[in-house]
Amino acid sequence: MKQAMRVLGGVACMLATLTQAAGPLKLDTPMDAPLARAMLARWGYGATDASVAALTGQTPRAMVQRGWRAPSGVAPAVRTALDALADAPPLAERWAQYGPVRVQEARKAQDIPLVQSMARQGNAMKSATVQRRLLMMANSDNPAHEVLLAFWLNHFSVYLHKGQLPWLVDDYASRIEAAMADDRFESLLRAAFYHTAMQGYLDNINSTAPDSELGRRGRTGLNENLARELLELHTLGVGGGYQQADVEATARLISGVSAPDLGTADALADGGFALDPRRRGEGSVQVLGQTYALADGRVAMDALLHRLALHPATARHVSRKLAQRFVGDTPPAALVERMAQAYVQSGGRLSPALWVMLASPAFADSLLKQRMFRLPQDYVLATARAVCQDAPITHAEPLLNMLQAMGQAPFLRLTPDGYPQNAGEWQTALGMALRVQLAQALAQRQWRLTGPADAAQACNWDAAAAERSLGPWTAATRAAAEGLPPAQQAILLLSSPATLWR
Repeated sequence: MKQAMRVLGGVACMLATLTQAAGPLKLDTPMDAPLARAMLARWGYGATDASVAALTGQTPRAMVQRGWRAPSGVAPAVRTALDALADAPPLAERWAQYGPVRVQEARKAQDIPLVQSMARQGNAMKSATVQRRLLMMANSDNPAHEVLLAFWLNHFSVYLHKGQLPWLVDDYASRIEAAMADDRFESLLRAAFYHTAMQGYLDNINSTAPDSELGRRGRTGLNENLARELLELHTLGVGGGYQQADVEATARLISGVSAPDLGTADALADGGFALDPRRRGEGSVQVLGQTYALADGRVAMDALLHRLALHPATARHVSRKLAQRFVGDTPPAALVERMAQAYVQSGGRLSPALWVMLASPAFADSLLKQRMFRLPQDYVLATARAVCQDAPITHAEPLLNMLQAMGQAPFLRLTPDGYPQNAGEWQTALGMALRVQLAQALAQRQWRLTGPADAAQACNWDAAAAERSLGPWTAATRAAAEGLPPAQQAILLLSSPATLWR
């Protein structure tokens, strides 16, 4: 206990020194261990001794830049666990086996065993998709990559349980991930908009203009869901200057998308996007004062997406969301405006806005004083990592079960607005009780998080290692923990204020 207390005191002294020296973050100055630990709490899912050691000596700019430029790497044991999840055949193959045509054939033939088998395969695919995401978030050697990817997947949120999305979401996530490397918001917007997962989730597939060939025959009608969310959530934002007439015009412009034939290389390369000219209207529409000819099809959609991506309202909306994720629930308006200006001046690149944010006094103050409440994903992963340290987390089921209970499991947000990022949405009595329950499960070694499938093991609690990852605990917390049995001490420390904030 005395040795542990000496370690705790050392961590507290380091963080106190860091806080006293707080000023704008020097992006190109190598980080010491306390700053690396703080960055891993904000630009990762919690620190471990090894991750702090690996990051110490790197610059903040290099850490964040690697986040969008390089993919994640994981330990061999994690790769084995990923490979052991439900098999995911190539997209074209699974679409042929489980897509809408195959589903209709099975139902028409009243082949109940086949329909049931397809449902079981779909459920396995759903679970595997979420677990893959959690294992990558928990184990990545490039934590900023996983945080940025989670941010964009939440910004362009889709719901895994809708329609044919179980077969599409992993490919959708991969295309968003690939688009990150381009450092342009437009690339992310296009990757999301044109993918069949987004088109299907927001019901744009089979949206038919009333004046089209099939529309005049009464074949369904126009759907505004994707058009509205494209303007309200994905680009301009609420108050971004669009009107209902713009939503209606956009819905006409993007109508005619059909369920794809994923057996072709072109379709696969574009997320399955396909147009049916028989369901597109005639003439032209005006969106935000600009005229688009419906006959131009994909070209007109590209032009609209390009314009939306570079719009000043989009720059402010995206900048505000980034600042809310990395600075605080209510970031300074002046900071958001500077970020938006950098975005516009760079032609829609994201890194200039991020550098403005990272170099701001507001970010340094929030980072070094741990002023952001850990949302459920951050809390679950950070505490699990703190307890497991560098034993690879190879079993995601306990993490998934807890995040489902807390309401923030990947790809399971029902509405298209994505999970809220403000602390108030999560600081509920139930949410706090579940955090204590999580702490108890880790402290009492109830969760089997590591080891091979046939010999899963619980991670061992080490108070000093946990504090190096999550702390320092306050004097009041240490006093409350003094004299408690180890398991109760662990529960108290893992649900203490220092753990709840990052």
